[in-house]
Amino acid sequence: MRYYSVHPGAPGDPPLLVREGFNWLAALFGFLWALSRKLWLDAIVLFVVAAGLSLLSKWEAWGPLVQGPLWLAFFLVVGYTANDRRRRLLERQGRPASAVVAAADEEAALLRVLNERPMDLEA
Repeated sequence: MRYYSVHPGAPGDPPLLVREGFNWLAALFGFLWALSRKLWLDAIVLFVVAAGLSLLSKWEAWGPLVQGPLWLAFFLVVGYTANDRRRRLLERQGRPASAVVAAADEEAALLRVLNERPMDLEA
């Protein structure tokens, strides 16, 4: 079971769902993933940090025993925080999370959101 935060869309548009948890695409492709999600500042920061780590790896005092864990930590931090950064962008755009839905996949979560209606209160 996966959890998705529901961000309402414009009238007539389906809501946007953002999954909780680790994002493999963000971990592997870093700033390219951020660019594709229009996270401009995050993309710049990720590029600068990756460039800095690359420059540090050229320094001979940093052996593979230091470089490997640094890169692994960088990839893990990017992957674990990617969806949270995307949610913050949506909140800044005026689309705060309105609910959290649990479902097997994104399609089932979207169906669940679209099928839920407020209860009719008839006396």
